[in-house]
Amino acid sequence: MAYRPHPRHITNEQFSDNTTVDGSRIDSAMESVERHFNNVPQGDIRSKWVPTTYVMSWIPNNPLDPNPLTHRFPWLQAVNDSSMVTGIDPDTFSNPLRVKGFEIPDVGIDIGQNSQFQWDTAFAFERPAIITSLDVMLIIDGAGAILPTYRNSFEYGANPPHGFSSGERSKDFNFCLHVDSPTGPEDRQLNDIESIRHAFTVKASSISNVPHAAPFPDFSPAGFPGGPIAGVYEPVNIDIPLHRNSRVRLDLTIPPFVTTYDSSWGNLPWYMQQFHVSMTVLEELV
Repeated sequence: MAYRPHPRHITNEQFSDNTTVDGSRIDSAMESVERHFNNVPQGDIRSKWVPTTYVMSWIPNNPLDPNPLTHRFPWLQAVNDSSMVTGIDPDTFSNPLRVKGFEIPDVGIDIGQNSQFQWDTAFAFERPAIITSLDVMLIIDGAGAILPTYRNSFEYGANPPHGFSSGERSKDFNFCLHVDSPTGPEDRQLNDIESIRHAFTVKASSISNVPHAAPFPDFSPAGFPGGPIAGVYEPVNIDIPLHRNSRVRLDLTIPPFVTTYDSSWGNLPWYMQQFHVSMTVLEELV
């Protein structure tokens, strides 16, 4: 027999054929109903999920800065070592590696100038949530830019890594979405990787850089060194449920500025493009 809703979720009184019905039982049932609807349990309410989009961007400052290695925040070395310490070194480093799965061809887990660089952004969710999409964009100046500043072609140079050829589209950028462990939230080794894009062809999802057709207006005044944008758009459609009190981290990893191979990231990899990220999350509304 198919399940049918019954009143015992609300009251213990049961009224049926061939049973007595008196005033005290009716009063008891009505009191139970009143108590229930004055404080409706969450399980009686169908959850409503509202999409929220988190948007993050980082635009480099002037690449002609006299101290370019100093002004690179929020990019930190992927490897925590003594070069990241001001003053006396600690006895141990709690997280020698900031994130899992970021090694790229011909670049090991190195320190100092040979270390890759990572931008870490954390999100805290008090209630359960669902991450539905993640979009990462690397924006460069298009062909119509008067004074191009961001010029990453996302290709290997004359001395490519082992297994690649000169001019081949690079695979040296990656990003990872991971969740801190509820039992050890400060220990990156315990993090759960929920989604990772690693060793993928960066230029495979290029943004169209078709120039504006005249007389389409660009910017006013006309001398603005703008133009159509170009670059890479990497969408990731996911469906990741998050438990309550989750702390989610999104890490973008770029190559080091001193490498054993040549690439279009150059010796200041954070200056060669703008970074834009959006993450859509369904959050419970009760």
